[in-house]
Amino acid sequence: QMLLRQSYDRKNETELLADLARHFSDRRYIRIKDRPLFVIYQPRHVPDARATFARWRERWKNEFGLEPVFFMAQTFGSEDPTEFGLDGAMEFPPHKLTSHLPGRKVPEAFSSAFAGRVVRYDDVAAASLNEVSPAFPLIKTIIPSWDNDARRPMRGTTIEGSTPVKYQNWLFQLARRARANPVMGENIGAVNAWNDGAGG
Repeated sequence: QMLLRQSYDRKNETELLADLARHFSDRRYIRIKDRPLFVIYQPRHVPDARATFARWRERWKNEFGLEPVFFMAQTFGSEDPTEFGLDGAMEFPPHKLTSHLPGRKVPEAFSSAFAGRVVRYDDVAAASLNEVSPAFPLIKTIIPSWDNDARRPMRGTTIEGSTPVKYQNWLFQLARRARANPVMGENIGAVNAWNDGAGG
């Protein structure tokens, strides 16, 4: 059942850009080199994405005096921001980090129809920390845990075995990496704390 359709009708563009500009102008808004950071979840869904984002840049600059930094979330196999004319990317674990991890069989599942994946927290952290830095700016992201079975019943992804100490160690390593690999001059990292607990 569709709760709310996500559309990209150009007739709403003026209101959309104005509303976002209002938030960009707030002194509390996250910035990189004094430019608002604008992260797009799935740019591949935006019609004619490269041209659309170029137009948005121009309009925000000319109409509001703003020059946001455009990043994309790395989701569903889409990882390279240059494909869409964007400035960089932000990880959105468990996307990407679990794609090559096998997970384990779940013999104790409550149903024989369970088709979800269960992946070790240690393996996800290792995949993050062992990744070679890409040619484009990338904000690395950590998760304290993950279980989205509420949104994807019987086929979700569960990260098992997380502990505060494991989280601390991964976070420490990501902070060290952020200092060694600044994103457009900034030492920045992210935490994806969403566990989809409200999805059910």
